[in-house]
This record gives sequence, structure tokens and C-alpha cells, in this order.
Amino acid sequence: MSELLRNQKFGVEVEFTGITRSMAAKAVQSVVGGSISGPRSDAYYTRIIRDDLGRKWKVMRDSSISPIRKSGHEAMDEYRVEFVTPPLHYSDLEILQAIIRKFKEIGGVPHSSCGIHIHIDGANHTADSLRRMVSFMYSRQDIIYEALGVEDRKYSWCKPICQELNTAMKSQRDPSKNDIEKIWYSDSNDDYYGGVNHEHYNQTRYHALNLHSFFSKGTVEFRLFNSTLHAGRIKAYVQFCLALSAWSIESKGRTIFKSASGYSSRKKPTLMYHILTNRLGLYGDEFKTCRYHLMKRLKENAAVVVAA
Repeated sequence: MSELLRNQKFGVEVEFTGITRSMAAKAVQSVVGGSISGPRSDAYYTRIIRDDLGRKWKVMRDSSISPIRKSGHEAMDEYRVEFVTPPLHYSDLEILQAIIRKFKEIGGVPHSSCGIHIHIDGANHTADSLRRMVSFMYSRQDIIYEALGVEDRKYSWCKPICQELNTAMKSQRDPSKNDIEKIWYSDSNDDYYGGVNHEHYNQTRYHALNLHSFFSKGTVEFRLFNSTLHAGRIKAYVQFCLALSAWSIESKGRTIFKSASGYSSRKKPTLMYHILTNRLGLYGDEFKTCRYHLMKRLKENAAVVVAA
């Protein structure tokens, strides 16, 4: 395992419903302590929970969430919940899991309109590491999408990396971050013609690997994940993103990926196992549940094929 994996800061955004934003804020406070302020008079009705270390955890509104009422009797809009962590350390994973379990305990539920976004601190990334990460995603995104059950969201909020973007980045010799930035905001990226633009809702952000987040606020964002309030699954997702980021930074030289197009459903679990262990260093007992959650759906799909 790479030590860098443990030493990168990260943040998580979890969208869900079932409970109100007020209930969610109180649930966060019950775990981290501190005080609650808000809701603010803005479009997000943001509540801030300042913990005993001075960190700011947020509970806010996301209009894209289809609300469900599992507890309480408030107006349905109150059940659109987005939970946003402050920058966290690897050692904070237990706190994050405790909060997620609390949400579930009091009636929180995921929904198909919801997702999970994970941000990794981009401080250690270079032009080479960014394009290495793009190359990884382009070559392995099909099996990753299948493993994570990404379905309709891949056409809107979680788009795959296109061949033109990967080719444009690979064609550069000794690129700078500015070169990578110009390629990201070019027509090579799904025919985007808006030029370099760091506005929050720039359309290039809606990719499974979102480098708009890196260029606008310094974090690499992964938008791959369906919403869940399974604490172990969220931990697995964080570990996967940390490992991919660390691998991209620490790898040297040219990286070549063999095509995965010829792998049958029966062989895909083996391919994913090698990606997680040999490529990303997620081996050993510490990452056992990470491997389990990233391989579970692939094994189930393989079993269906065998049974047929």
C-alpha cells in the first residue's frame, strides 16, 4: 500500500432523502459535537455544523433530489438532503462512517436521483499524473461502471472520458498543467467549445472523473457512485479514489493498458481484482471490504451467466 494513499486529504458529498435537513444536521452534531448554525437564506438553505476542532460540516438542499418522507411531517422539499464533509484525513474515516450510520438509523434512505461525489486533494498532482488518471479512466471505465452499477447517470451527471480527450492528452510531450487545462476545456472533451472557464457549473464537470474541480478549486472529483447509506461501501469508495489518485502521482514513465473489451463476464472479477491489487495497491486485510464492494456486482453478473 502506498503511504501517499493515507496522506491525502479528501472530502465526500452524499445525497439522500428520507429525513429532513434539520434532522440530518442534528445527526451530524450528535457524532462530531459542536454547534449548528443556519439555515442560511440562500438557494441551498445551508446548515453548518462546526465541530470541536473548528471544522465545518454542511447539510444543504439539492434541488435534483426526488424527496421521500420516512420520518417527520415537514414539507417535502425539506427532505432533499446533501451532506458535505470538511477536508478529512484518512483517520477520519471512522467518524464519517459513524455519521452515515446515524443517518440510516433515523430514517435516511438513498434514491436513484442521488449520488455520491468524492474529492481528493490535488496538491500533489502534476500534469503527468492528471493525464495518467485520464488514461486509466478511459481504459478501465467500462468495467468500473459495471462494478458500481452506473446506469442512466452516465448519460448526464457521470459521463465517461471520451477517446478524443484521452488521445489529445497522450499526444502532448512534457505538458504543463496549463496545457492539460486547455485540453480539458477544448472540443476534445465531448465537443465543449466554451474555452477555459472556472465557473462552478461549467458543463465539463459532469464526468465520472471531473478535472474541472481540479482547475477551479484544487481537488480531483470522482462522480462515479450511486447514493448509499452503507457505511462500509462509502469507506470502500473513498479508499478506491485515494488509491487511484496516489497511483497516478507515484507512477513513473509511460503506462500501457491492455484492452478489457475481450473479457467475458466470468473473467471480469479477476480483471478487477488485478486492477485493485496489482495496479492500485489495495491488497491485504485493510482493503478487504474495498475489494469486496468493487467486485461484488461483477461476481453476481458472472454467476448469472454461469447459471444461464
